[in-house]
Parts: sequence; C-alpha cells; structure tokens
Amino acid sequence: LFLPALCLIMTSCVYSLFPIYTEETVRYIPEIMGTWETSDGYAIFEPTMKKESTTAKSDELNENKKNSGSLGFGDLGNDLETPFQSYRLTMVDKRDSTEKFTFLTHLVEIGDEMFVDLYAWPVESEEKRAANLFPVHSFMKFKFENDTITFTNFNLSKLKDLFKSNLIRIRHEMVEEEVIITAQPKEIQKFLETYSKDPSVLETPNVYSRVI
Repeated sequence: LFLPALCLIMTSCVYSLFPIYTEETVRYIPEIMGTWETSDGYAIFEPTMKKESTTAKSDELNENKKNSGSLGFGDLGNDLETPFQSYRLTMVDKRDSTEKFTFLTHLVEIGDEMFVDLYAWPVESEEKRAANLFPVHSFMKFKFENDTITFTNFNLSKLKDLFKSNLIRIRHEMVEEEVIITAQPKEIQKFLETYSKDPSVLETPNVYSRVI
C-alpha cells in the first residue's frame, strides 16, 4: 500500500532500509538548485533548512551513524538538520499539481557514477505519514550536464527475477512482491557499482530541462 505512493512520477524505484551513502561519498552541486521540467512533471531542488544543534539531537545522529554506518534521518522535524549537505526535492505531476511528494535528497558518488538517495520528507502529521508513506530510502542513477538533469530508474521486474533466482547476493526481504534491501550502505554501494553499468536492468532515462 505504501510503496506506490513513494514513487509518484518515477516509473520504478528500488527500496532500501538504509541510505546508499556514507560520509565520504556525499557530493553537493549547488548548480542543480531550481526547477526542472520533463513531459510528465517537474523536479524542484531547494536547499534544506538548518538550525542549531541540540545536545539530544546530536547524540541521536551520532548513535544512528554508529549503528548503521550512515544516517537514516527519521523524524527530525520540518526545519531539517542534516550532517551532510543535502537538498529538498519536490516531484510534481503535471496532470495534477496536487499530486506531489517531497524528499530529503543526497547526491552520492559511487565509483564513477552519481546517484540520488531519496527519503520521504518529514510531515507534520504522523497520521498522514502512517497512511501514505513507509520510511524507506529509494535511489536512482543521476546525471547533471549543462542545462539538463537525468534520472534513470532500475528495471524492477528484471531485478526481482535476479533476486528471486539468488543471482543478486545482497541482504533483502520480499514485502508483498516488492524487494526491500536490508544491507548496510557499503554493501549497497558494491551492488550499485556492479549493476548500474548493466543496461539490461535499467529503464529509459528521464531527462529534465531547466525552467528556473
């Protein structure tokens, strides 16, 4: 019930319990700030808001990092504080502008390629979160070049076949026929280094042009 909502506009997503990044792999490109357009919708990159750390929150972030090797960013509030530079990404459907989802987004460099790690932006109503979103990460290939950005999804059907055949050896669970990766970030990075170069498991790229 929750997985389709998380992938509004995106044709397919891979889900992960943990982020795909570690501190040394996060990259920040301020030039991607602004509004980008494709035939189906808009992608709006904005800076995340930051506020002064509190002792309790700093302790929580450090504990999460210690336990997972990275940070999951649970309910940190709307004035979001993150340990690495990040973006607020809003995806808007052109057919219905009320259909939109916002993500805490990190750019991640793995090998010689870039990816986006998406995590549902915290909402004020916990009831709304429970009804529509499950707090998992999703990720896609990403490319920024001149006045275009490109998102490339993985082909879920082909990946599922590989998972079910045990040809992909990475920790995961099947939830209502959806794959949720449960491996730690560095394991996911090794998986991406291998399969992001395989055109047979990739969808057609979605190219966005700059509007603003």
